Amino acid sequence: FPGASFNHSGITGNCASCHNGTTAIGKPSGHVATTQPCETCHKSTVSFAGASFNHSGITGNCASCHNGTTAPGKPTNHVPTTQACETCHTSTASFSSARMNHTGISTGCATCHNGVYAEGKPNDHPKTSSPCESCHSTRSWDR
Repeated sequence: FPGASFNHSGITGNCASCHNGTTAIGKPSGHVATTQPCETCHKSTVSFAGASFNHSGITGNCASCHNGTTAPGKPTNHVPTTQACETCHTSTASFSSARMNHTGISTGCATCHNGVYAEGKPNDHPKTSSPCESCHSTRSWDR
């Protein structure tokens, strides 16, 4: 009945037995794709806003959820790349520890090293319009 409420106190599991989309409201269409029980992430029967996702055991395919719709994706100031997230981001707890592996990169340095995505030429760099790689290598900037 409209306006009716159910007292969820004491209920700690098996949410989907009622919240199946028929008996009671189920997962919304934009919900993270999962077969886990509701209570795995949702710890409160009062608010679902405090849900947190446990990333332990997840080592790949981050973009399947972190696509900007289901979960936050790459920020606008992210280094331009088509590589998988886990290529550089090796922790699901902190993304600040990401390290770029420059192996195989031999051209196009200024695409990222432009002072926006990654450190660019310092102010005391000799004036030149030549590409970085004409003087530098990814092994040593002192070349």
